[in-house]
Amino acid sequence: MDILKFELKKLFLNRVNLVAIGILFAVTFVINLNSTLDLYKKVGGEARLFEIYRPYEGAINEAAAAEAKVMIDRMDEDPNFADGVDPAKQNFYYRYNYTAIYFNLYTLGRSSKDTHLAEDPKHPRSLRGIQVKMQSLAEKGQQDTYKYRSLVNQQARMAAVGKPGFYYNYDWWGLFSYLNGGGSYSFLAVLVPLALASVFSREYASGMDSVIFSSRHGRKKLGRGKMLAATIYIVTVVLIYNGLQLVAFIGAGTARGWDKPLNTNWSFVFTPFALNNLQFYVLQLGMQLFGYLAIGLFTLYLSSRTAHALYAFFGGLLFALYPSIIGMLTDKKEWLRPLVELSAGRMAKAYQVIVFYSDFNWFGRPVPALPLLAAAVLLMCIAAYLLAVRQFTRREAAG
Repeated sequence: MDILKFELKKLFLNRVNLVAIGILFAVTFVINLNSTLDLYKKVGGEARLFEIYRPYEGAINEAAAAEAKVMIDRMDEDPNFADGVDPAKQNFYYRYNYTAIYFNLYTLGRSSKDTHLAEDPKHPRSLRGIQVKMQSLAEKGQQDTYKYRSLVNQQARMAAVGKPGFYYNYDWWGLFSYLNGGGSYSFLAVLVPLALASVFSREYASGMDSVIFSSRHGRKKLGRGKMLAATIYIVTVVLIYNGLQLVAFIGAGTARGWDKPLNTNWSFVFTPFALNNLQFYVLQLGMQLFGYLAIGLFTLYLSSRTAHALYAFFGGLLFALYPSIIGMLTDKKEWLRPLVELSAGRMAKAYQVIVFYSDFNWFGRPVPALPLLAAAVLLMCIAAYLLAVRQFTRREAAG
């Protein structure tokens, strides 16, 4: 217990870690808090906005969608006209219009005319797109193939979730947009390796390894203490970061809409998971914890192998970011899918796992990606933990 307390103190009171976390957490919290407060100040309060949204909750009303589109066009063309429209109603018109657009994408794979989301023949995830592909495969006699079975599963999952509608869940949408953005992910992907890269390397570089390694029993206790302290650190940092953003969006705004379907948020219109907003928040928090734990444990393994903390830091950072790097630098090749989609980085960035249906071909049978991802990341965590402890306990002292 004394070893654990000592290692926790070194992690949490490290000046570099404290400064990095303090600045990042404070800046993001203040920015998001001000954004939420400014919105409700502009529209006359949360209750005012809810009053306007409430009568339109449920299935999309085509007449209301057409009216919203007309109002948006007039406001865009005539700033003087826009100045005379209630800000809360302006907010509603834009929100309702884009919800209708995404509803069309969900059903038909296209949107209304004169928008940046015009008809896209490459949008295969819509109900129409799935049906067209299934029909094409059936006409070729390929009903007994992986591709056809995968489409059947995708169609069934989307049908179980149901059609998206319009609901007042404004602050949940803002929270998810931020937490699942590339910036938020990159922040934690840097902070975790930064804090843990020197956990073992520090002992080698300081020359204390000769004292530590004088007792095999002592080095085992210290190695396990360091790993447990690092695990507690990762969990604490991720929970605090998510908690602060929850306060900035939901605490400063409203929890209304917590029980509304996740697919009523634009980004999740094609999700195959029948979750509400609160359930997704809990799920993505668990996935983040799991993903960053794997990233942190891998960084610890690298730290156990070198006296140079910088090497461990960049190795851990690359391990976290390589799925995004591959996605930016290469086309989506099938042989790269397992490397990208079954990674700790993909688990930590939960949005990418939940937003679309995904599976893998297992001898002609589609296997959902999420269970495979969970199993892969669990194996990463176990392997990194065991290898780091083994490396530290068996390493010979320098000199």
